[in-house]
Amino acid sequence: MAVFRLTVAAVLLLGWSLAADEPPADLASAEKLLQAAKVPTDGPALVQFFQSRTLTAAERDTLTQSVRKLGSDDFDAREQASADVARAGIAALSLLRSAARDPDPEVVRRAEIALAVIEKDYDTARFLAAARVLLDRKPPGAVEALLAYLPTVHDDEMLFDGAVQLLTDSSRDNPNPLIVADLKSPDAARRRLAGRILAAGKPEQREAVRVLLDDADPVVRFQVATTFLRNRDRAVMPKLLALLSDGPTEQAFRVEDLLCQLLLDGETPGQTLGNADAATRKACREFWEDWWKRNGATADLARLNDAEPLRGLTLVVEVDNNGGFNGTSGRIWECGPDGKQRWEMTTVGGPVDVQVLPGGRFLVAEYYTRKVSERDRTGKLLWEYGGLTNNPVSCQRLANGNTLIATMQDIVEVTPDKKKVGNYPRPPGTVYHARKGKNGHTFYLANGQIYELDPAGKQVRATNVGNTSGWGGFDVLPNGHFLVASYVANNRVAEFDAAGKVVWEAPTPSPTRVQRLRNGNTLVAGGNQAFVIEYDRAKKEVWKVATRGRPFSVLRY
Repeated sequence: MAVFRLTVAAVLLLGWSLAADEPPADLASAEKLLQAAKVPTDGPALVQFFQSRTLTAAERDTLTQSVRKLGSDDFDAREQASADVARAGIAALSLLRSAARDPDPEVVRRAEIALAVIEKDYDTARFLAAARVLLDRKPPGAVEALLAYLPTVHDDEMLFDGAVQLLTDSSRDNPNPLIVADLKSPDAARRRLAGRILAAGKPEQREAVRVLLDDADPVVRFQVATTFLRNRDRAVMPKLLALLSDGPTEQAFRVEDLLCQLLLDGETPGQTLGNADAATRKACREFWEDWWKRNGATADLARLNDAEPLRGLTLVVEVDNNGGFNGTSGRIWECGPDGKQRWEMTTVGGPVDVQVLPGGRFLVAEYYTRKVSERDRTGKLLWEYGGLTNNPVSCQRLANGNTLIATMQDIVEVTPDKKKVGNYPRPPGTVYHARKGKNGHTFYLANGQIYELDPAGKQVRATNVGNTSGWGGFDVLPNGHFLVASYVANNRVAEFDAAGKVVWEAPTPSPTRVQRLRNGNTLVAGGNQAFVIEYDRAKKEVWKVATRGRPFSVLRY
């Protein structure tokens, strides 16, 4: 029975309340997670678990029409559409999340009501646990159930990528004929799924996948080509480079991000996508085609496997509850694409910066209590460096295990046993942010400049990025540019090239921290404004989440 025919009551009954957490690391952890959520772990029941949440093609078409009618001029039509969407359950999530950004407030209102009910039954970790146990049990229809279900949640990268890996591992020696058949599926998501699984398999399995390198869907072309490339197949690079000038801008930026991972330490590209107009995209493709001719045979493709996979989760760092700090008002919390809080940490003293560490740990710069702490997800203190003479503004755990700390007056590097090391001359003016780059150089923002120091502490350059008084933040981009949040002085985020020229900017009130995402979008913390927001390259708002307090930092990971 497809989920489209479930009642709202049934959706609520299925709404297990297990908190979202890390995906299960092994089979035993997956079984334990499912048992805690009261999800049956026998094979046939898990097949039904996925089948009951999967729409047929006809049901999906009907659902799409229902979502469109949420803003109908006819009240009865709106009511019927709301009821139909609620019955669709989890399968309606991607459509409803898009509807929640509709310019029509009535569509937004009704979409949010439906989401509030449906999301009670949605947890990425639980679904990955179910997929892991299902593929271990191997009941009849296991792979078929997953192949039918996953395209309905293709916008959840963490779930989609995790399930792809599980299916790849289970299909490496003897791929299921259903996966092979899906290379010719009319559904692009199913072609993408099959292509990624088989392209990561044995060499003799890959030849049938090459047809997808010319697929009509650019996302299929990109994901299949990158899977080939990560498996050391250099011949696919021309197909990837074509996406720099042809197809959606989002895919072009993903290709650029991937290519910049191949650059040698300290090397920067001679041409970037910039504002991504047609001429610039063409020039960027030509640059990388020439670079590949010179370096393709020796480029270290292992670097592509070192990049952290994106989970699609967002950490929001609120320094206080809109002014003033009473010891408990600062918090760090996490949400998925739906913007709903998954967990929160409130034991931090005015947090302004956070870094995700392995094993569910977090490094936090605590502004008001003048320390940097390492904590687990519950807020439990695991390590701290206190006694700072000034307020910390940023922190970073380095590859050597040391921690880089910037306060408003200085930059220090400390070892795990809290000894100061490194050479960091006292910066000119107030420091708002510091980061160490992949080339071993340290970058920091002060006096409207981003300064770059070599490992010996010698200044290499200073790039003028405009007035950043009051607060500010930056992101060092793979192409060597700087993305800068200019607080109240400019009320904008802007991308500067190496010469300090603005190549892109978007007005936004009192931004404090900024992150360039791999798809070319820009994520911004609103500082004195109670929101975090995501803009695309056309400066259009594509995602926004309200906060309780002042969000001084935000991080998508």
